[in-house]
Amino acid sequence: MILKFKFYFFFIFIIITVLDAQSDRVSGKIRGRAIDAMTKDPLVGANVLLLPVESGRGTMTNENGEFVIPNLITGVYSVKVSYMGYASTIIQSIEVSPGATTEILCSMGVEAIEGQEVNVIAESMENTVDIKSVVTQVKYSGDQLYKMPVSNFTDVIANAGG
Repeated sequence: MILKFKFYFFFIFIIITVLDAQSDRVSGKIRGRAIDAMTKDPLVGANVLLLPVESGRGTMTNENGEFVIPNLITGVYSVKVSYMGYASTIIQSIEVSPGATTEILCSMGVEAIEGQEVNVIAESMENTVDIKSVVTQVKYSGDQLYKMPVSNFTDVIANAGG
């Protein structure tokens, strides 16, 4: 019985190992690097998207500007790399072969961020409101002060309303 169990366990182990090894043979990956075109410095945190965007595949570059998009079925792909302050770059016709890694280099140029024009128009108000100071006057008699729970003049002011 134990010998039979060992045989089945070994058989299942071999099948899983073969299938796992075969998965690398039917899929490939894209590995690349995003750098500044002028300084050749890596662009950390750049967005890398597999096109079309609806595919939902993408990644970000690491601290060396490197990225990997794994488990791609054989075919031809396009990749869009974008980074704040740089012109977005689309690299087309990237061929992915089974079991292979396709290397790309994305050199990005600086681009000013353009926004919409904002016009601010200020007008003065003709009808202004005059603010007048309000004075509150409170009078206490000696008997009222005697009955209040105060010990000096500042306590009387603190307890006064208004």
